[in-house]
Amino acid sequence: MGQAGGLAYREGAVTLKDFVGRTRDPDWGTLRYARSLRQIVGPEEARKWVQKASQKTKAVFDLRRTSIDEIGRSVDISAGFSSRHPEAAFEQREVILRPKVKTHIVLDHPGDVEWMHDHQELIRRAVTAPMIVDAEPRRLTGGRYTVAHITNAAGSGDPFLVVVLRYARFGSSDSHEIYTMYRAPRRYVFDASDRMKPRWRRLKKQ
Repeated sequence: MGQAGGLAYREGAVTLKDFVGRTRDPDWGTLRYARSLRQIVGPEEARKWVQKASQKTKAVFDLRRTSIDEIGRSVDISAGFSSRHPEAAFEQREVILRPKVKTHIVLDHPGDVEWMHDHQELIRRAVTAPMIVDAEPRRLTGGRYTVAHITNAAGSGDPFLVVVLRYARFGSSDSHEIYTMYRAPRRYVFDASDRMKPRWRRLKKQ
């Protein structure tokens, strides 16, 4: 639904049913998908709701600003990883977004930039309370590890938001960092039989 969609719903401009779209697939039959606010009310009206919602919420980051932004405190995933990878700190820490990573996101995922600015609460949610994470961390050159955090990208053309964190080394006082972030289609997480791919695991609510 997103920040603007949620505001439009709370103020009675749209209903929950408006966000449910249906399409017909020759193999799978009738499928449901999340409609964006833009699809429901049109681009001009949707833009007004985005502007109104942005005025109500303080921005967490700005991809066009050359500054280090604090996103929030990460979820603690140490129970799942620390015993196998003791050199990395998977406990809860502040997560930052560096200018060089902002540049990478703008250049590599230009179609996601405006959406990310309009849905900053989802970025924070992916960091602090993701639905799904990597089943195993990925080791970078230099010994640091990354873990992809996934949450729903409600009201988006793609159903998932992926925020990849680079975790600090154990024993350091460093913050964790956003390594990259982007939207992803359903097939990124689930196979053709609608089973979660082995790469991922659901994260229990803490």
